[in-house]
Amino acid sequence: RVENAVLSLSDTEPSAHVQAFAEYAESVYLTLRLAQVPLGTELRVEVWYGSAGSGELILSETRFSDAESYNGLQFCWQQARWRIGRYTACLLVRSTVAPSFSAVWSLTFEVEPYRYERWEDLPNDAPALWKQYGRHLVESGRADKLIRAVKDLRYIARKTALCLPPDVEADLNLAAAYAPDDKQLAALRREYARISHILSATHTDDEIEATLALWLGNSLELRALTESYERSLPEPRITRWHSLPTAHPALMRVLRGHTDAVSDCAFSADGRFVATASEDASVRLWDVHTGALRLNMPTSGQSQYSCDISRDGKWLISGGRQRMSLWDIERGVCVRRFGQNDPIFSVNFHPDNQRVLAVSDDNTIRLWNAHTGQELHCATMPPSQAPRAVAYNADGSLFCSAHVDGSLRIRRTDTFEVISQQELPMRHLCAVAFSPDDHFIAVGSENHSVMIVDAFDQEPARSLQGHTSEVHAVAFSPGGNWLASGGADGKLYLWQWRTQETPHLTLHDHLRAVRSLAFSPDGKYLVSASEDREARVWDVQLLLQRLEAHPRSLPMWHGALSADGRLILSDSGNRLVLWDVASGQIKRIIQGAHQDDILCCAISPNGAWALSGGRDQNLRLWSLATGRDFRTKRVHEGAILRCAISPDGEWFASVSDGGVIRLWDFPNARELGSRSIGRGQLNCCAISPDGRHIAIVGSNGTVRLWRFQDGSDPVALDQGDDHDSILTCTFSPDGRYLATGGCDKNITVWDVRSHRPIVALSGHTANVQAIAFSPNGEWLLSGAQDGNVRLWHWYDERCLHSLFINRAVTNCAFLPDGQRIMLSSGSGLYLLRLEL
Repeated sequence: RVENAVLSLSDTEPSAHVQAFAEYAESVYLTLRLAQVPLGTELRVEVWYGSAGSGELILSETRFSDAESYNGLQFCWQQARWRIGRYTACLLVRSTVAPSFSAVWSLTFEVEPYRYERWEDLPNDAPALWKQYGRHLVESGRADKLIRAVKDLRYIARKTALCLPPDVEADLNLAAAYAPDDKQLAALRREYARISHILSATHTDDEIEATLALWLGNSLELRALTESYERSLPEPRITRWHSLPTAHPALMRVLRGHTDAVSDCAFSADGRFVATASEDASVRLWDVHTGALRLNMPTSGQSQYSCDISRDGKWLISGGRQRMSLWDIERGVCVRRFGQNDPIFSVNFHPDNQRVLAVSDDNTIRLWNAHTGQELHCATMPPSQAPRAVAYNADGSLFCSAHVDGSLRIRRTDTFEVISQQELPMRHLCAVAFSPDDHFIAVGSENHSVMIVDAFDQEPARSLQGHTSEVHAVAFSPGGNWLASGGADGKLYLWQWRTQETPHLTLHDHLRAVRSLAFSPDGKYLVSASEDREARVWDVQLLLQRLEAHPRSLPMWHGALSADGRLILSDSGNRLVLWDVASGQIKRIIQGAHQDDILCCAISPNGAWALSGGRDQNLRLWSLATGRDFRTKRVHEGAILRCAISPDGEWFASVSDGGVIRLWDFPNARELGSRSIGRGQLNCCAISPDGRHIAIVGSNGTVRLWRFQDGSDPVALDQGDDHDSILTCTFSPDGRYLATGGCDKNITVWDVRSHRPIVALSGHTANVQAIAFSPNGEWLLSGAQDGNVRLWHWYDERCLHSLFINRAVTNCAFLPDGQRIMLSSGSGLYLLRLEL
């Protein structure tokens, strides 16, 4: 540890204040506060081991002033190897402009011996020591101690709380290097990387501990580590009942942090980093191996649509809503903005690290010198032939452009001369890529197919069939044997394109459109960027093995539990999936249940039939015994967002984004009544256990109760001035209370008789999308958009337990025994239990 040392020289001209400090021998900083400094003054800092001039010169750095005063000019040495003993730091100030302006100041500081033998003794207020603890152990010859520490989940939880998940991964990687045959350590390293994005969302020590126990305990290889750890955690808590719906085995990590669609991605030439561009007006650089965010580069509110990294790894180019930005990666600063004031769809660095090819919304392809901002060439086309994507060949001598009229054009980079043009049997080309050998071109389009085109021989194009929507991205592996493609339906396809015309593998992990794909230069990894705000890094070798995803990992908008707790009906796209709760297995899949995405479903009280609604504006009634529909009715002008069945099963309700609630009888689906509820969409409805009240909530933020049997209109509850959108509602088992949650991130419990709020539960940091009362009415379960699940003792407003699952919680329910719960989410179906 380096002790703080301060030398104040305020009485000396020029005035100065010098402070040296280090954080547990990782780095030494000298912070200078200087006044009355002539421009161009030489500022030199030296650090000596022992006395200045007679000891050993360890470090030296010189700078020249560019300001008249400094309040915090910092010299920093991070990679030095500090020895125990006394150091002398000297500041030399000399001006060639004003010879009288010169001074030499010095101070001393001590490096003390390492004092902590056990990680349990490390102080919580020393994050730098925690961050470097693993390196200190290894460099002092105690790698075995590090291995024992990282296999103690208490250490993992503490370091996750005090530092960041990438710091924990650094320890795991370091330990694995000294124990390459330790299978348990290898599993811990792998599984922690796969959940690091979930841990990054946690806020408290208790959330970290609960989330770690839930997810790491899901691995059989780690069960021995987690069982004793779980027993040490307080109750009540939520734990596994059935295995969790984990991501595909080939998923290496998730890069999460953007707040809007991730538009593009690119690997660095050494494969260590991934750049992402997002419509949240930022460009980010990530460490592939630890998930650490290396750089976050905001772009002054301009959405970013594309990015690329130069071959030498020094520069990053991004294109957005207006102009392009050139970033110095080492310094993390924008050094130049250039280009026209139109949206830039695509930017590509030339292999010479100087030139950039850009496609713009003004129907042009332009070649720029990125370092001078000079335009070198421009090709302008009419709107009917507008370009949408470009790609260089291997050496950058040629590039191919894809156009909305279905044409492919190959040009010489140096002259922009068109040397080949082909007209494909499809329009609106969206993506293009050269094969590594330059012989073939892959093209994605809006007609749901990938075309393989011979670059020069004019052979007939081949079509790869499998996509069900527009193809936004294509990428060849470095060896050229594999092709990846991604589409608007969120699916990612891997093709053995030379010999097969059907997908080798299809992945469903993204929730929204896949916008970009990139292979690492060594072909080990594939990164996918999506409108779901995430980029995902895949292990290519595991993808090629065609491993199966977890059966319950299908994204779900809604999951409905039967009254007896034996069945769950969920949606997945336009399919309905019926689950057996006891086994956690699929009983039946109804393919093509609707023409578009299903948004809601419900099971009748007797478990014989079910109801579903979706974007196609249809309500459909299904026999659960046969999986066949016996009634289809177009009932709303707008998507059906929620449906509910009465306790006696004689009628049901549906609400739409058009702001209308309708009631229907069973089994004829004859309309019993309807109401238009103000402005905006209706997000949810719930029927009280006695069937006398219907709760209605929506985007206008009002809660209404409707007693439709007596012909009255819905009554708005007293909410004061707060009118944030309400997303979900549910009645207590006795019907006395109504709980609501929404975009104010709170849960409100209402007294149904008085129409007044009686309890407000705060703690969620994202929109509350799911609420459920326990069968005895004592507990309340809630789920939020950020994946946070909370268990409440709602009478006294206490949160008893909090953890995170992967992706947004869309619905939740208690099973009849009150000790098991169901969660549906964007990452699948969770069947959990309460330890009380």
